[in-house]
Amino acid sequence: MAAVLYAPGYHTSFTDAMFTATTSICVTGLVTVVTATHWTLAGKLIILVLIQIGGVGLISLGSIIFISLRKKISLRNRRVIQESYNMDRMGGMVRLVKKVLICVFGAEGIGAVCYAVRFIPQFGLAKGLGYSVFTAVSAFCNAGIDLLGEDSLAQYVADPIVNFTSVGLIIMSGLGFVVWWDIWDKIKRVIRGKLPVGRIFKNLRLHSKIVLMMTLILVVGGTVLIFLFDHGNPESIGTYSPGTKWMASLFQSVTTRTAGFFTVSQERFSNATYMLCLVLMLIGGSPMGTAGGIKTTTVAVLLLSLKSNLQGKRDVEVHHRRIRDSYIRSAIVVTGMVLTVLILMSMLLCAAMPEAPIEDVVYEITSAVATVGLSRGLTPCLNTAGKWIVILTMYLGRIGPLTLGTAVTVRVQKNAGRFTSGRRRYYDWIVTVRQSGGYSQRITNTCSEREMRKKMKNKSYAVIGLGQFGMTVALTLAEANCDVLAIDDKDDNVQDIAEKVSYAVKADVRDPGILESFGVQNVDVAVIAVAENMEASITATMQVKELGVPFVMAKAMNSLHGRILEK
Repeated sequence: MAAVLYAPGYHTSFTDAMFTATTSICVTGLVTVVTATHWTLAGKLIILVLIQIGGVGLISLGSIIFISLRKKISLRNRRVIQESYNMDRMGGMVRLVKKVLICVFGAEGIGAVCYAVRFIPQFGLAKGLGYSVFTAVSAFCNAGIDLLGEDSLAQYVADPIVNFTSVGLIIMSGLGFVVWWDIWDKIKRVIRGKLPVGRIFKNLRLHSKIVLMMTLILVVGGTVLIFLFDHGNPESIGTYSPGTKWMASLFQSVTTRTAGFFTVSQERFSNATYMLCLVLMLIGGSPMGTAGGIKTTTVAVLLLSLKSNLQGKRDVEVHHRRIRDSYIRSAIVVTGMVLTVLILMSMLLCAAMPEAPIEDVVYEITSAVATVGLSRGLTPCLNTAGKWIVILTMYLGRIGPLTLGTAVTVRVQKNAGRFTSGRRRYYDWIVTVRQSGGYSQRITNTCSEREMRKKMKNKSYAVIGLGQFGMTVALTLAEANCDVLAIDDKDDNVQDIAEKVSYAVKADVRDPGILESFGVQNVDVAVIAVAENMEASITATMQVKELGVPFVMAKAMNSLHGRILEK
């Protein structure tokens, strides 16, 4: 089988095959063999598929499998998707994944058409079209693998079509799909006359504002600094025309944020540009995109936290919004982990290849951990031990920060949910739940804590109303390590419990469709704890029952209220 994948005259070791598969699925772009000449058409197609899978994302891929099998996505899995993609709501995950696929294939199709304008006249129809599709997928997925040879896009350093198509695909994918949809939503409001053009940015979500500002600063700042550092360097861009210098600087500034293509060999840049590229590679792109790195939002949270601490402020705020402590902890842990991996793997690679220059080693490992794919020429020279070190680094860089960041956020919330106050624990409320209805006027102890924990295991819950009863139920479930979605219309109640349950949101349950938008239909048990407001109690109960929640418990003020809820 392996012999079918590499071209005649070439031999592929298991290590090289593993390296290629890893760099493709992790959308890194580091290669030990020349992709254009070493692999057959079958091998190139496999690489293309792996890049596409890696670009879509492992979490999205898992969601796609669940959707294809018509399986329900649990509250826990929805929480993982939400944290990974920095979403405000957990509802609409199926639509979200479908929109991701549409955006991915749509953007790649547009990119392929643009590349075809240059590649088809140069290589012919069949070959040019294949090169266009492969390059578009690789650029959008931030893989940086190409079929053009050892020099990547160097022959197109002065070509505006190839340069701006690549830059456009890289930046768009690096922004993240949530930002796309947010901007498009505001544009539609402008077209309908509901929003002035000058207020588009002000009405964007906080996440979109942070991403756009950070991206602008990094792209423009990086371009200007690279131009200043190397405009007189004959080894890099010093011999080009002013326009080509600026275009090459822009391309380098963008590609270092996890793309992997290059129009100028990395070893030719000055030491100042080398240091700048290390920083840009580590930062990477934005959440819910195809780029790697620690993410622009993570850097923004760290900078805002630093600013707040220097000013002596207790809370971290931006645009009049408070950033949760769990997000700050997650940002610190992710950054610390990436830096730890960078230092450790650099030491190991230095030990495995003592003859390699330290600057090339650091550049190589930084590129691997940030899934960038740029190299100063060290990758083809790696020995067997060095290749396996880089393979491990690529896996850690692609999966590690995402997994660890999400795990930290969830663990913080679970630990915060543990309380030792003298409050009465309502372990027995679950046994009073009736299929599609029922109410509880009082609670009696009917089962042991062990029995109740067994009953609650692997269940997800929605607690609507965070009064004394609802708050106690939600905290008790959180203490039992259950997935809890808490909903209330009071800001203070939501803030008090936000760090203690899986997800807390402020909402008026009397609004039609509001519970569906938060994914209440995916929980196993719903508790309606808004008995004091009969209208809200009845409305919430009706919505929950219509959404098909298997078990519903509604607290009633009296028997009449209870009989109404039962119907």
